[in-house]
Amino acid sequence: MAITCRVLAWCILFDLALSSLTPSPPPTVKIISPRKFAVLHTDTVQIIYRVEGAEEEQARLFVNGSMMLETTGTQPSVTLAGMAPGVCQLTVTVEDVNGEKVAEDTTWFLISSAALHREKVDGEEGRRKLVVPWPAVAFGSDDWGRIADTIPIFPRQEDLERTERGGWDPGAWGRATVEQASDLYRLFDMIEGINEGWREEQRLVLSPYFVVGGPDYRRMRSAGCPEEETCVYAEKLLHNSTGAAASWPYCRGDLRRLYRSGFKEQVWHPQYHGRSHFDVRAWVRYLREDETARRYFEEGMVFCNDTEQDTNGKLRSLLSEHVREHAIPGVSENREEEINSWMEEGIGSFLRFWGFSPLVAAMPHHACLLSSGEFLFERGFLGLDNSHLGPPLLSSLRVGFEPCCLPLSVERARELVRWTVEEQDGLVNVQVHAQNFHSSSSNSTEVMRRMREVVELVLWIRRRYPTMVFVTESELMQLRAGGFSREVWEDRLVYRNHNEEEVKVRIDLHSELYTPPRELATGEMKRDAMSREEEGRGDGGMGEEEGERRRKKPWLVFVRRIQYGTGRRECDEEDVCEVAVEGEEMSLLPGNMYVVRRICMQEEEDFSRACK
Repeated sequence: MAITCRVLAWCILFDLALSSLTPSPPPTVKIISPRKFAVLHTDTVQIIYRVEGAEEEQARLFVNGSMMLETTGTQPSVTLAGMAPGVCQLTVTVEDVNGEKVAEDTTWFLISSAALHREKVDGEEGRRKLVVPWPAVAFGSDDWGRIADTIPIFPRQEDLERTERGGWDPGAWGRATVEQASDLYRLFDMIEGINEGWREEQRLVLSPYFVVGGPDYRRMRSAGCPEEETCVYAEKLLHNSTGAAASWPYCRGDLRRLYRSGFKEQVWHPQYHGRSHFDVRAWVRYLREDETARRYFEEGMVFCNDTEQDTNGKLRSLLSEHVREHAIPGVSENREEEINSWMEEGIGSFLRFWGFSPLVAAMPHHACLLSSGEFLFERGFLGLDNSHLGPPLLSSLRVGFEPCCLPLSVERARELVRWTVEEQDGLVNVQVHAQNFHSSSSNSTEVMRRMREVVELVLWIRRRYPTMVFVTESELMQLRAGGFSREVWEDRLVYRNHNEEEVKVRIDLHSELYTPPRELATGEMKRDAMSREEEGRGDGGMGEEEGERRRKKPWLVFVRRIQYGTGRRECDEEDVCEVAVEGEEMSLLPGNMYVVRRICMQEEEDFSRACK
């Protein structure tokens, strides 16, 4: 027994000695509030941070490089008042008893000057004569999903800098890159911050114009590119791959779930932009004979020597995807059938990825054959953004708002918004390219500056025009066509009436307008398919025919009416919205929006879900 006790004591002493020799983890600090890229509507900011692994410490708080205060404690909450509007970089530095820095954390947030006095009227608002009682604004954004253009799209800032050192000046528009996950998170956080606390019809929603494809360099190399005669164009499309941005040299990972999450959370509603954004036929030709094209191909980018003449006597050019100003005989000619067939597959890829048909298109570089108007109209397009093909397609002029590339961008945009709202039709189409939100070819300060200008323009519009309604690009085009609109979301339809009289519409079947995209988890998708096949063969199982019947059968729906200017929703005394049936007629009152969500199939008895 004594021996056992001595052995146990020695084990305990050994463990204690060993633990004393094991180094402690280094101290850490994490900023909890404000969250990264938050948009704050006050000049008083609450700062909360947590310190771990430091017994005695002192923390210094810096805002934009200036020390604001010193504090102690492992999880303090401090308040900074009188903060100036603008971009704020908050840094918390932790020091030990000797004054040595042991941990540090940094975050960025925005304070809006327009939001500091939300309830204060500008002084001119009430006296402004509006051309329509409910003006509307949409924020479109070209070039999402794009990895190639007529000039290089740089994977990283060092690629851009290397090109500049080589003597080529890309200019402001030539500093473009591709979105990454952090850009999307930052954008979505910004939109949610802008919308917090505002009425439903005043909430910003971005309309990203998506490019659905891009070069597949691996497959093109296998085909003999860049120099062999066997070289042919190969591509990655968004609906059947991880997307072009996931491949070398951009290596952005699979962004598809993140793309769709923005649609699911209603922070953006995509429309169609293109399939490649450059002339792939001319590019393949240039790869065989243009040293510049081959050199950029080896780096995973698209470009050509646009200072040399082509066989048509004009300078070489990759402009544009759907039509060339000067055709290249035998290589890239403006043949209607070929161009429309190319667009057909691109539009199909958009539909299969997003689950709904786009109503508006923004042609790459706004170039399109006049004869393609009828083709697009037959495929459900209502109009083109900033292109004019004439009837039957509508067109919409843009308010160019590009903090990345245009000087005095905010001032110019405000003037055009004023002109449109107070002198024209009151339907404002703002364009802010994806490049304004991309960070891979810019520093953090520059990215936050651009985002701050977006925030300021949105809040200036709200303050100057309290009746302004924020809509999607497709809603704006529908309002231009007939004064009312219907928008398709993953779980609802939204109707609006901007006419001065009542409009009657049919409540559309949601399943006819939206089909959930295929699941990304292929294993789960295969298991579900096998399960459905077995059920379809079994007694009582739902086969393909029964599934199609159920898909087309009308559902009971909740209809929530929201009157502009009040945020009020029309429900009965039990706070349950009106119940209707898909396919029924519904009256849209002037100055109202209607949110229609499915409850259950008509023969089912389930009325327990409340209106949300």
